[in-house]
Amino acid sequence: MVDLFTTLALRFDPKQKSTLGFLAFQIATDESPGFQLLQKLKDAPYLINDPMILMLILSDIWVKVLQGKHVIIYHNLLNIQHGRGLRGPYPRRNEAERNETDINSLHHIILLQHTYLINSITDFVSTLRSLLASILNKIKNHINARQSVGNGYNYFYAKQYVEYLKLQANTEIAHRQRILDRIEVYL
Repeated sequence: MVDLFTTLALRFDPKQKSTLGFLAFQIATDESPGFQLLQKLKDAPYLINDPMILMLILSDIWVKVLQGKHVIIYHNLLNIQHGRGLRGPYPRRNEAERNETDINSLHHIILLQHTYLINSITDFVSTLRSLLASILNKIKNHINARQSVGNGYNYFYAKQYVEYLKLQANTEIAHRQRILDRIEVYL
C-alpha cells in the first residue's frame, strides 16, 4: 500500500471575502486525496470561497480513502480463508487438511493486514468523528457571520453534509473493528 499525505492550511478574511491557502500532497495515483480535492475544486470552483466546507470535503475524501483500504484488507483476509478451504456455506474439512500452506507465511500476511489497519488515517477519522459536533457549531457561527456580510449560505445543507460524514466515519471505524476482531481470532 502506498503512503499518502495531504496538508491543507486555510485562512479566511471575512472583510475582504477572500481565502488564502496552502495545499501540499503526494501524487501516488489519481486516487490521492490532494488530487481528488483539486478535481472537486475544478468541477465546482465556488467551493474555494468557503474554507469550512473545503475542510469537510477533504475530510470526506480521507474517509473514502480509509474505506478503500478496508476493502483491500478484508479481501486479503478472505483470500486467506479461501486458500485454506475455510470459506463458503460450510468449511470443507478435507480441503483444509490437505492445504499445506506455510504457517509462518500466513502469520506474516495476517500481521501485515493488522499493521495496515492501525495507521494514521484511522487515527484521523477517529478524531474527526469525535470533533464533528464542534465542527458543526463552528460552521453555524461561520455561516451566520457570512450571512451578516451579505452571503447567504444554508446551514441546513452544511448540517446534512456533516451528518453524512459522521455516518461514514462511524461505519468505517466499526468496520475496522470487525476486521481487527477477526484478525485477533486468526492470531
